[in-house]
Amino acid sequence: MDHGFRDYPAHPHETKRSGGERRPVVTWALLAANVIMWLLTTAAGGAGDSDVLLDFGAMFGPLIASGEYWRLVTAMFLHAGIPHLAFNGLGLIIFGPQVERAYGRVSFLTIYILSGISGSAASYLLNSISIGVGASGAIFGVVGALAAFLVTQRRVLGTVSQGTLYGLVLLLGLNLAYGLVTPGIDNWAHLGGLAAGFALGWALSPKLRLVAQTIFGAPTVAADAGVPLRRWLVVPTLLILLVAAVSLAEATMPDNAYTHLYAAERNYRRDNLEGALTQADAAIASADSMGLPQALHAAAEAFLLRGRIYRDMGRMAEARSDFARAVRFGEFGNGRVSTEAAQLLQEMGRR
Repeated sequence: MDHGFRDYPAHPHETKRSGGERRPVVTWALLAANVIMWLLTTAAGGAGDSDVLLDFGAMFGPLIASGEYWRLVTAMFLHAGIPHLAFNGLGLIIFGPQVERAYGRVSFLTIYILSGISGSAASYLLNSISIGVGASGAIFGVVGALAAFLVTQRRVLGTVSQGTLYGLVLLLGLNLAYGLVTPGIDNWAHLGGLAAGFALGWALSPKLRLVAQTIFGAPTVAADAGVPLRRWLVVPTLLILLVAAVSLAEATMPDNAYTHLYAAERNYRRDNLEGALTQADAAIASADSMGLPQALHAAAEAFLLRGRIYRDMGRMAEARSDFARAVRFGEFGNGRVSTEAAQLLQEMGRR
């Protein structure tokens, strides 16, 4: 497989500008995709609105368990606000071109996408109840691939790569430490992406050979035309591991209000009102064990749904009571539900 370059620069952070293959077009395309998705979510009601993010494909364990596996991919192109997008975008701008030029476009895109999915799978397995978005798993994978490149080529690049590698290790350590002490940051996604990126980078790293040594000690090297096909076996191997991780996540997902809520919605759509009512009752009971604001958000959704179920059963007094509760709970954590429940109360009052 041709990686698009023959002469590698004296330093992995520098490269020639000549030739279309030198331009990091995949990096810019990925950055554009993230910006476009942020603009779309902002236009739809705000990238900081969890309901909008869920509509566009955010990670959420109960929804993935219900069959929406595509969220493992779409979540990596969504961001919860400008700072989140800026931080990940800056990481892509800094490290993306280096990795794309080192590995070639196809390998770089493979590393980015599979690292992002690996981060999503790790989050699904170990942090399944949170709503997750962001390209950080993919970005950590890109950094991991760069670290793998510097490790595998250390004999050829010599001291040129040593300082860069130490800097990457320090940067990764600081980012992971920051994630441990900062609420809302999903370190599992970071670690999953990092591990996948390093493994892919190790397997797909091109073979470099020393061409010349400059007076300042920086080597001039060249790369062979491609990576042996057997090394690409890392891709199906990783995919098998991801399927196993997703299956394990579904088998071990803890009982929670959202699991019952989405089960109730499925039964409701199938006109199984008794089954929907049982699950809605379980969702309301489970919400008490959740922390704020998730408890308020889940309770509002569950009362709204149970109100609809009661209405369809002809139990109007109970429906009005649940719609009123949905209004109250929604005011604290789910404005959309509060508005919808208030409209349903008004409609019932006109009948």
